[in-house]
Amino acid sequence: MHLFNLDRDTAIGEVKRIENNIQSTFHNLGKINRDWSIWDDTYDFMVDQNPLYIEQNLEPETFANLNINYIIYIDSEKNLNCKYAMT
Repeated sequence: MHLFNLDRDTAIGEVKRIENNIQSTFHNLGKINRDWSIWDDTYDFMVDQNPLYIEQNLEPETFANLNINYIIYIDSEKNLNCKYAMT
C-alpha cells in the first residue's frame, strides 16, 4: 500500500508540474499577444496584408526569441487573417 501512495503522490506532483507549465505558457503567449497587437505595423498589416511586414517581422530569429513555431492573426470579428509557421 505504501508503494501505491508513493506512485500516486508522484503522479499528482507531475500533473501539478504540467499544469503550472501550461499556465506559464498561456501567460507568456498572452504577453506576446498584447505586445504585438498594439504595434502600428501589425495593425496596418491586418488591413493591407503587406508582405513587407512578414519579411521585416517574421524572421526565424523572431520565432526563436519568442519560443514559438506559429503565429496567427485574427481580426476583431474572429476571422483568420493570416497564419505563418516557422518550420
